[in-house]
Amino acid sequence: PNACVYEEDECGICGGSGIPFGGSGCPGAPCDDGDALTFGDVWSEDGQECTGNIAIDPSGLGPCSGQEFISYQGYDYPLVEIASKCWFQENLRATADRYGVELSNLSDSDDWSSASGPGYCAPYNETEVDQRGLIYNAYTARTNEVCPSGWTVLGDGPWRQFEEELGFTQYETLYQTWRCEPLGDWMKSNSFGEVSWDGTNQIGFSAIPAPVRTNSGQFWGNGNSAFFWTS
Repeated sequence: PNACVYEEDECGICGGSGIPFGGSGCPGAPCDDGDALTFGDVWSEDGQECTGNIAIDPSGLGPCSGQEFISYQGYDYPLVEIASKCWFQENLRATADRYGVELSNLSDSDDWSSASGPGYCAPYNETEVDQRGLIYNAYTARTNEVCPSGWTVLGDGPWRQFEEELGFTQYETLYQTWRCEPLGDWMKSNSFGEVSWDGTNQIGFSAIPAPVRTNSGQFWGNGNSAFFWTS
C-alpha cells in the first residue's frame, strides 16, 4: 500500500513540489534529448535540461575504437560501449552467416522443432523484424558464425565477466537462476525507446521485449521479457 499521507506531486513524490520553477520535466525522470547516439536520457536537477550518456567515446580510446555503427548484410547497427566491451545496440537480423551461407527460415513450428542446423524466424510476424530483429535457434548460437568477423555470441563466462565489471560479485554471477538485480532494469529500454519498456536503460544495452521459441516451435514470453543466447 502507498504510505504517503500527503498528495503525490506530478513527479510521483509524496508531498513534493512538482516540476521545478522554470523547468520542463521532473528531475531524474526519463526524457529524450533528441540525439540517437546517447542513452539513459534524464531531466537535470532543475528540470530544464534533458541529457543522455554518450554511447561511444569520441576519443576512440573505448572498446569500440570510436566506431558508432557497423554495417552488416545491408544494415547499419548502432554500437554502444558497456564496461570493457563493444556491443550491438540492436538485436541481430542477419539471415546468413558471416561467410554468406543462408540460414534456414524456420517460420513453421514443425520446421523449427525438427531443424538440425542453424535457422531463424520472425519474433511475432515479419512486420516486427525492423524493430525487434530475428529469433535464432540453438544451432545458430553454438556455431557462433552468425555475427560479423571479429564479433561473437558471448559464452556464459564472458557474460559473468560483464556482470562483474558492472559491480556484481562473483558469487552473485554464479547463480543459476535470476541474478544480479537490478541489472535487468539497467539493460531494459525505457519509455522513450523505439520499442518502449519499463527499464532505465542505464547502461545503454537497450533490451526490448521479445519472445523465446521453445524446442516444440511455440513462442513464450510475449511482450514481458527478453532472452539472449550464450555460445
